[in-house]
Amino acid sequence: MYQSEPTLHLGEFPDVCPLYDSLIATLKQEIEIYRDLHTSYISEKEILSRSSLDELYENNSKKETYILKARILGEVRDKTVKKIAGFLDLGEDPDLSTLVSYSDDGRRGPLMECQSELRALLVDISDLNKQNRALLDSSLFYVQSAIDFIGHIMSPGSGYARTGKLAVRKINGRVVHREG
Repeated sequence: MYQSEPTLHLGEFPDVCPLYDSLIATLKQEIEIYRDLHTSYISEKEILSRSSLDELYENNSKKETYILKARILGEVRDKTVKKIAGFLDLGEDPDLSTLVSYSDDGRRGPLMECQSELRALLVDISDLNKQNRALLDSSLFYVQSAIDFIGHIMSPGSGYARTGKLAVRKINGRVVHREG
């Protein structure tokens, strides 16, 4: 969580205020991208249930675009954070909670809201991703079972050897074609 001390005095670091404003704007853009990504994961679950391959490809393309945009915004955010850290002498890579504790009252609220919303979105996206993975794993299991079933239909049945043990033939999936 954030610390209540220290508070930034605007008169001491006038160059930091625009950086904080830029950070807030970048975080808000990231939130919008992650909302879109969240929506894509919800759509993916519905698409997987319908088994629509074309829709799945289209949704995956959208997700890739959102992830690329999020990565770019993340880099912009990291650069802004480093600039703020440099002005305030906070070390290499302070977290957002540290930056919140050094912000002024007018920026603290928006930063905390962005932090909270981003955290919630990322947790939801992670959960949806796990659910969709489980759905895909289940689908793959059923497809593999169907393939195995077809393979057993195509292979000659097993019988018993003279010893009474099960004799398994090694011909599997052989199709014979006769002409004429």
